[in-house]
Amino acid sequence: SSFKENLYSLIKMKFVDAYDRVEIVPAKDDVTLKAFLAQEEPFKIICLDKNNGDAVTNLPITANLGFNSTLVKSVTDSKGIATFGLSRIKEGDKNQKIHFMIDLEELVDSTALSMLMEKQSGTAIKLNVSGPNIHIKATENVFGEKIEKPIITPALKEYFSKQFSARFTDQNSSDLVVELAVNIEEQSKKKNEYGLYVAYASMTISVYENSLKKEIYSAALTDVQGAHFGSINQAGNKALNNLAKELQEK
Repeated sequence: SSFKENLYSLIKMKFVDAYDRVEIVPAKDDVTLKAFLAQEEPFKIICLDKNNGDAVTNLPITANLGFNSTLVKSVTDSKGIATFGLSRIKEGDKNQKIHFMIDLEELVDSTALSMLMEKQSGTAIKLNVSGPNIHIKATENVFGEKIEKPIITPALKEYFSKQFSARFTDQNSSDLVVELAVNIEEQSKKKNEYGLYVAYASMTISVYENSLKKEIYSAALTDVQGAHFGSINQAGNKALNNLAKELQEK
């Protein structure tokens, strides 16, 4: 009936008015965090009524974390405060933002949602990402012998330095400990049917948060082939260089 339609429209209008009155105020203008590290302190925002300054309670809020676009959800308490915890930051951009908005999907149906989304607003705080201190423990072996001039370790250091502004320290001073193992193995000491010596490279990497003694990342790359007509040593070097190229591409 027209009465029900008018009533529904009135309710939506009242909700829009209430929505416009909410002000989201961050506890801090910015937050400074280290890439890859667990964040010990949560951050908070407070929701207030613009008209009278009262706390807005039981209001669902989302935090859009700019470094990976993950929505973290919270609800305001009796003082209008919503508390959020951060996951580990795995993007190295130094200047990012965290956006806070009312979680409309928890409050209204789809018909009202489309209307409110057009005027959705919120607030943002600056997220300053600093680089971690890293200690690298690496072994690079070709046919069971240690490489005098490592190839993968310098490439890994360059990656962490460029992407995350990392600094390299001794283990006691480090935030992260990276364990790297690179091995080159021969397929055979002899040439194959095509006249090629063939070798294979493999790599494992584990990253530990030093203070927690906890592994936070691990990966492996195996069976990276290198081949050469000249010698098995040249095939091994080729496999090692191919491994370095794959790491750069990843």
